[in-house]
Amino acid sequence: KKVVYSIREYISPMDWDFEQQLPRSIRGRSDLSELRIKLNNIESHVLSFFRSMENQDITLTTELITSELDLFFKRSMKDKVPVSVLSYAKNVYVRGKNDDNVKLITSAATRFNKFRPGITFDKINMNLIEEYNNYLLKTGFKNNTIVNYINSLYTIVQHAAKTSGIKLQPDALEGIGVKRIPREHVKRAVLTVEELSKLYHLDVQDPLKRHVRDVFIISSFTGIRSKDAKLSENIHFDGRFFAKRTSKTGKYVKIPLHPFVKELIERY
Repeated sequence: KKVVYSIREYISPMDWDFEQQLPRSIRGRSDLSELRIKLNNIESHVLSFFRSMENQDITLTTELITSELDLFFKRSMKDKVPVSVLSYAKNVYVRGKNDDNVKLITSAATRFNKFRPGITFDKINMNLIEEYNNYLLKTGFKNNTIVNYINSLYTIVQHAAKTSGIKLQPDALEGIGVKRIPREHVKRAVLTVEELSKLYHLDVQDPLKRHVRDVFIISSFTGIRSKDAKLSENIHFDGRFFAKRTSKTGKYVKIPLHPFVKELIERY
């Protein structure tokens, strides 16, 4: 599809090169030169944006491209209310964020949208957040999960107001902020080395279950996230160390190999 977007510049057809789709190069016409540079910068930015969306496996839409151009030209989105919270979270907020952050924000926006389908920023106020909090409690979510949802929603709304200039009701951020309560301390179950050893030597016939078990063993003995422990991903080791660039922070970690981890890597 073609996206039509005005850059609010005017030029005479006599000064336009229809073959190159750029202003003509005319000596002494600095205005045309500046417009050529501006158009080239726009094209470079859009191509970079397309590559970024492709790398994140995000489907391009007219709304997505238009909102990106709005941000590029620093045009406020406040004149385009009402803006859907879910659409903004998926199409604007997540740009440039890592996978874990994208999942968290998308999940929070989706949950809020289930509470009020199609809800827009202009509808958010303190009373609505109170209703949303009660809705989450009645749905059966634990305190820490509710805190995650509320905190993520606060981040989305704050981003929309500060970055995109979207108009909010006076008590919108205040209403969410009231509910940003601390997390409860949770007692976590942990396995001993002896228990992990029993699990490692357990005869698991199902290949999928065996793979899940092996990923868990690698995570347990390296301290990395299960996502980074998936054996299908690129892992480097020299017989003594496990080395990998983590997906969340992008940092390169080098961890001494436990015999179980070494055996699993060699096996796969």
